[in-house]
Amino acid sequence: VLKNNQIYNKGLQILEECSSRNKEDNLTEDASIVYGASGVACLFDEIYKITNNPIFEKSSNYWFDTIPSYILKSDINDITFKSMFSLSDNISWHTSFGWGIAGIGTALIRSIDKKKYPSFNELLMIGP
Repeated sequence: VLKNNQIYNKGLQILEECSSRNKEDNLTEDASIVYGASGVACLFDEIYKITNNPIFEKSSNYWFDTIPSYILKSDINDITFKSMFSLSDNISWHTSFGWGIAGIGTALIRSIDKKKYPSFNELLMIGP
């Protein structure tokens, strides 16, 4: 597919349009990897690595910077992020990689220094 320039260029056009979205569009409900800002940030981070297009780097940085805006509660002993599962009493949702603090924290660490810390593809061993 990527060798077909027409399909590749159409895909880039769609991704560029998506990169202009922001939190105020209300399409990103939480901070999670699966449905939220962390996942969007990591996705655009990977797309930037492939394309070197600064539009995707800007979008990635925007979403990394937006992750803390989903904090519901923060004190010395606890931090709670808005989540699709916020009302769940099941601690697994709040601590899991896909929906909870494990994934959100990993994304925040990546945002600190993208050269020092591995990308999600590297971390999950699903890509270069």
